[in-house]
Amino acid sequence: MFGNTDKPVEKIENDAFGISRYINGLCTFILHCETPMTISIQGDWGSGKTSMMNMVRSKIENSVHTIWFNTWQFSQFQQDNLAISMLGSLLSELNSDENKIKKLMGSLGSVSKTALKIMVDNTAGGVAADKLSEIIGTREIDSAKEIKKIKSEFQEAINKTLDNQHKEKAVIFIDDLDRLQPAKAVELLEVLKVFLDCEKCVFVLAVDYSVVTQGIKQKFGDSVDEEKGKSFFDKII
Repeated sequence: MFGNTDKPVEKIENDAFGISRYINGLCTFILHCETPMTISIQGDWGSGKTSMMNMVRSKIENSVHTIWFNTWQFSQFQQDNLAISMLGSLLSELNSDENKIKKLMGSLGSVSKTALKIMVDNTAGGVAADKLSEIIGTREIDSAKEIKKIKSEFQEAINKTLDNQHKEKAVIFIDDLDRLQPAKAVELLEVLKVFLDCEKCVFVLAVDYSVVTQGIKQKFGDSVDEEKGKSFFDKII
């Protein structure tokens, strides 16, 4: 009897689909691109996104510091605090001080949703903290400053790890975003944009674009057209 396993391919030597040239091209880009950089590997469930990321990771892991985060596995136990769990896991992978991680996680947990939304909407536009105070109240600006502090700590952890390993980049693989509830996937993408847009970092996301557009409509209403959904996606990737 014969059967097919759903286990992802681990190394490029096991490539059965003839995609080695694409893997090689993506690896070359990752190793030489400017940072911060975010890359998405898009496709339906079962189309081989995880296998592709595995092959990329195995080919570059001697040259860069790699981190892997499976959102779906974490979401089974941390539906309400997935973003906090993700950041805590990434900091642990960067060998950050455990007490500092706990303190940062406490700070992140206390950040208000309003401040987070303001930061998501304005980070790309470079709105300064003093300008944010004109938009939101004192309590919210304190939260916005806390977010910036957490991002600074993450950058410091990245720099320290790379210095210790004598490497130039950290490559963070975020898998199974499209296995989350669509609205939750969009929420995590928003947080990624705020916290993880750091120097010396390349983020590789496995995601189904249709799940993102679904999540945008769930979160912001059916009035959001396809063009706006694409703009949201393009702003992050």
